[in-house]
Amino acid sequence: MSPVLSDLPEILDSTVGDSPKFFEAMSGEAVLTLGVLLARGEAWRPWDILCGREYDCLAHGMTLIRSVETGKVNGGHSGLACQSFTFARAPPLRSLAYPLGLPHLRGHQLQLVEAGNSLASWTLAWCYALYYAGFFFSVENPVGSYLCGSTAKGEELYTACNTITSI
Repeated sequence: MSPVLSDLPEILDSTVGDSPKFFEAMSGEAVLTLGVLLARGEAWRPWDILCGREYDCLAHGMTLIRSVETGKVNGGHSGLACQSFTFARAPPLRSLAYPLGLPHLRGHQLQLVEAGNSLASWTLAWCYALYYAGFFFSVENPVGSYLCGSTAKGEELYTACNTITSI
């Protein structure tokens, strides 16, 4: 994580003030957080599991959703598990007929699909929390994946609020 991002306040740190800030989950390179900072906005330190288990959205998912409900977050972005949702993956783990995972998957491939499905469920809950609180959100590349248009969760995520940005 870049020094600029690592200096940002941690959303789960109870000693930090609660002024509402932007939060980016499953952030990868945290480009949206950097954009918020360049626009002189305020942001919490972005989370990505690659930075450590303490940044696992599934392990702390309900706490993150409560942070929206309590006013600590005023907008957000979520990436998705590209490893299993992309059309470009070889060998494929999903198809239009089996958007939640091909029936023959075992081992690591099955784990990738199950993790992706769990992250998609969390992303949907995260987006609803932001939407019902009156805040903006975006989801990275849902249209170019098996998630949107091919699963009930994806349809719901893509159409429920009509505010999702596809990057």
